[in-house]
Amino acid sequence: MSNIISTILNANNDFSQDYIEIIDRAFTKATRTTRELLQELPNIDILFYSNSSQVIEKTGIGGNTENANTIIIPLDPEFAISEEELFLTICHEIHHAKRIAALGDTNSLLKKVISEGLADQFQVQINPTTRPVTYRDDISRLELEKALKELKEIASSNGEYDYYEWFYGYGKYSNWIGYTLGNMIIESFINERKQSASELIVQPVDYFSAFVNEFQLK
Repeated sequence: MSNIISTILNANNDFSQDYIEIIDRAFTKATRTTRELLQELPNIDILFYSNSSQVIEKTGIGGNTENANTIIIPLDPEFAISEEELFLTICHEIHHAKRIAALGDTNSLLKKVISEGLADQFQVQINPTTRPVTYRDDISRLELEKALKELKEIASSNGEYDYYEWFYGYGKYSNWIGYTLGNMIIESFINERKQSASELIVQPVDYFSAFVNEFQLK
């Protein structure tokens, strides 16, 4: 069995004991759930630390999978975080870690879009009543169609892209549009092919390419 180790940085006592207990419960539940659904996992260090500037404002939680063996979870110690949201965030990042371990870095736009769509929909697989915070429903159809067209063009040419423009709204697109397209594509793929996000975790981007090329907004 792989080692998954939780480390909470708290030398400054930013986190209360109650907050630490929320982290511990969410971590324990996430490791148990991902081991059941994803089977073999890499060895992973998961680091929790106080950094309110790096969290999603709506949740007080952030997350980044640095590589197959390192996950960073920034938290806002002043925010009344949801234990369920933290649990799902950890599961999301562990999904990334296993995919990176199997396939390497997400070094193209399509790889990144598919990876985020899979990890978000893994959260939905675990808790069907949830909707990932990065899956927006308020982006106009016109903007989504424009982005989808450009995604296909960049994917076909293996062209360069601006990560922060596509995923964090620093440019011509709305915040999280890359996540949203990933969710739409993978949600549709799962519904059509009857495969879950856990079953699809190590499928390379080529497995999805033809589907993406034909994909249209409903």
